[in-house]
Amino acid sequence: MKRMKKAFALCCVLALILQLFAGMTLVSAADGDPAPADESPAIPIYEDTSYSFAERAADLVARMTLSQKGSQMISSPAPAINASALGGGALNVPATKNLSQYYWWNEGLHGYNRIDNGASVRGGGAGPSNATSYPQSLTVGSTWNPELYYQEALQVSDEIRERTSRSTQTGNAIDLNFYSPTVNLQRDPRWGRNEESYSEDPYLTVKMGSQYVLGLEGKNQDGTMIDPNGYYRLHSTIKHYVANNSESNRLNGGATTSLDALRNYYLAPYRGIIKATDVSSVMTAYSSLNGEPCSYSSYLMETMLRQTYGFSGHITSDCDAVGTMSRLNYRNPRTGATLTNVERLAGALAHGEDLECNGGYTGTGNYNSYSSQMVSGNVQTDKGLFTENSMDISLHRLMTARISTGEFDDNLALTQAAMDRIAAQQAADSTSVYNQTPERLAILEQVNNEGVVMLQNKDNFLPLQIPASGEYKVVIVGAWQTNMYLGLYSAGANNRAKQITIQQGIENAIKAKNPDATFTYITSDSVSETNREVIEAANVCVVVGGANNQYSAEDRDRSSIAMNNNQATMFNQVGQWNPNTVAVMEYCGPVETYTFSSNVKAILWSSFEGLRKVGFGNVITGAVNPSGKLTATWFHSTAD
Repeated sequence: MKRMKKAFALCCVLALILQLFAGMTLVSAADGDPAPADESPAIPIYEDTSYSFAERAADLVARMTLSQKGSQMISSPAPAINASALGGGALNVPATKNLSQYYWWNEGLHGYNRIDNGASVRGGGAGPSNATSYPQSLTVGSTWNPELYYQEALQVSDEIRERTSRSTQTGNAIDLNFYSPTVNLQRDPRWGRNEESYSEDPYLTVKMGSQYVLGLEGKNQDGTMIDPNGYYRLHSTIKHYVANNSESNRLNGGATTSLDALRNYYLAPYRGIIKATDVSSVMTAYSSLNGEPCSYSSYLMETMLRQTYGFSGHITSDCDAVGTMSRLNYRNPRTGATLTNVERLAGALAHGEDLECNGGYTGTGNYNSYSSQMVSGNVQTDKGLFTENSMDISLHRLMTARISTGEFDDNLALTQAAMDRIAAQQAADSTSVYNQTPERLAILEQVNNEGVVMLQNKDNFLPLQIPASGEYKVVIVGAWQTNMYLGLYSAGANNRAKQITIQQGIENAIKAKNPDATFTYITSDSVSETNREVIEAANVCVVVGGANNQYSAEDRDRSSIAMNNNQATMFNQVGQWNPNTVAVMEYCGPVETYTFSSNVKAILWSSFEGLRKVGFGNVITGAVNPSGKLTATWFHSTAD
């Protein structure tokens, strides 16, 4: 850590010296004559690849005015700075050549999901059309297979590079900071965002989350860079720091916990992932911890992340967490008065909040609009008087991150490789979903197969004993069987050619065993006497339940673990009419099963399976052995 601080100090000194000499005329050391007028000016250090990313960033920050610095410390968007306005003269920065702005806020929870112009994607279905949408994080967690998850992450980062690469070799990929993965622990099954996380267990969360970070950022599994020149594929952000497991009060409340529980449980995923990956970024939560806002706490950001865990990247707020901090009613510990806007912003930045994500809620000002007041306001913080140097430290981290993706450099190998992949994909597939390659779909399906959890299997009913030919009648019941909900933070789709519903997955798997099998579909969550005859006559009934983001989501906790839309009644009724009934559940997390378990032979559960929902059918037929494991406590009933 001391060496890092010394290196940073040297970089800053170098940058300041360069700034002092920027306007001077260079004189020949040999004869004192001025340099020829037509001699090309030296390339600025921030664009010179012979320097380190940190050295280049120091030069860039040193060229900026105070207002320019503030403009680069918000997420949505950070505008370009014209060449004529940048100290020392240079090309447009930091959005670089021919770009008007840079967006820090992008999502990649289970596939590429860019935020375009600040558009919200919290409920899924927005963002870039037809990106490969992999199974949700909780499904991945149930595989207990970190190696498979690493392979998925490599495919995700490849596709992101393909989607964001510039059309020419002038400049490279843009908007390469991603607010993923979620590593909060599942301490309550009713939490609205359980599906985004892996487990209630810190060890499993570290094992899975680390592999996703490594693959996204373009690192080998030992943490070294894959690119020989050290460029990142993208920057990953682990979130939401820390103990954020309630949606109902996240803007005006928080957690209270002991120091022992904090360090050994809630902080454990961050400690483990930082150690295993040297992750680029951490996002602080909206909420408070023991009364102090997470996005203001120097203890959490500086003492724990940087000094204790050795975190070296940049810290971002959740979107408008600094701007909405007044809702937490936190008072200035030095004066006892409510924090002013200037105190809130200057304190958050000085205490470690390098980047303010904006655009999530309507807050009161931001780093950009208050930059001059923050410097001139005589604000005392945990780190002493707030000065422009406080901004320089954070902005240097941000610019180092951006430069390290190759954004400022020409002819980058990562960009060329992405363009080569696109050409090969388009040659093999003329449709608009050429990016959904056979390799990516194979990994997606393998995650589905390994993520299905068998909760019950009476009398070894599964796998089904299906005759190779002849009559075999199957009834599939439930509205969810055709639903293609992909989970929170999923990409939109307007070409569904490669998608597979649960219904199609079950039918395909059974027909692979017996092409003569026939199917009846009851696409309702209510069954009546009119359905009874066909249900009773079936060789097997598969009842499918599930729920989308109207049941559980960001900003919306569940009130209980009872199933959605009275689906437990549907499971019960079909099971009473036909003893050969399999219950299939695609849910955000644990649900109550004891109300119907005695009436069905088998129960299968998975969280959301992505754009090819094949896992249930393959387990039912024995095409794959059930290997999914639970990652959190399942309570017996809503009363528990």
